[in-house]
Amino acid sequence: MADRLPPPEEERRGPAVRLACQVLISAEVRFLPPDPFALARDLGFHLLSLSAIAQELQQNPDHYIRHTVGEEAFTLSLGEQKLIIYNDTVRSPERIRFSIFHEFGHLLLRHFDCWNLAHLSPDQARALEDEANTFARNFLCPPPILDLARGDRTDPKLAALFCMSQRAWSARLRTMAIDRRYIDQPLADQLRNQFRPYMFGRRCRDCGHVFIDDFHQGHCPQCGCHYLSWNPLMESRLQAAAHQHVASARAEDIKPALGAAAPDLTRYWELLRREQ
Repeated sequence: MADRLPPPEEERRGPAVRLACQVLISAEVRFLPPDPFALARDLGFHLLSLSAIAQELQQNPDHYIRHTVGEEAFTLSLGEQKLIIYNDTVRSPERIRFSIFHEFGHLLLRHFDCWNLAHLSPDQARALEDEANTFARNFLCPPPILDLARGDRTDPKLAALFCMSQRAWSARLRTMAIDRRYIDQPLADQLRNQFRPYMFGRRCRDCGHVFIDDFHQGHCPQCGCHYLSWNPLMESRLQAAAHQHVASARAEDIKPALGAAAPDLTRYWELLRREQ
């Protein structure tokens, strides 16, 4: 039986932030947003839809919704076994995904091992919820990865790429500076290295293969196709609108207009160096 832990009186933000990054690394997650079903299998969690569990127990799904604190996902504790139930009737996949990883946070941070869990004070209950939210937020969008993203961070399209609701995205942006302080350089470097193909890779439009074109070959090494695109996460709005993320792009084609407000020059200088 696991050691019983005292429930915290306030959120332990640092451990929650670091654990989210460490789990991404140890589970070898290489694409965002993470796949909750694959991760559940890797971590030994049981992830079931509310409709499936209600049908198995011959209950109306609303019965479980009414008796839980959350509507998107919750955890049933059956002795040593923990079942994460997600509400598949909720229309927002962003809310469901965040809530599932919120429950992952509860489990990985050992909240169910706290003694007197059934009689938490309001401060203790809030601390556990805040920790699980911090875990989910950093699991879906770790600061070292968002730091590499180009474009306007308040753009709703960027939130969609991380599969986060606008509410969760606003919280992500609001807490970025604080959460970043808990991630040391080696941990940040590990994350960036692991996500390097995702962040900087080319994607073949024919076969879907993602690779890093270090030698500027301009074609897919898997099928030979020359129709390549950049990961949308790395595109600025100016570049994406120009449709120049192909092997034949020229620097002149995406040269920023004189006086353009804060243009993203990364792709422009890369093409210019290649041509020189």
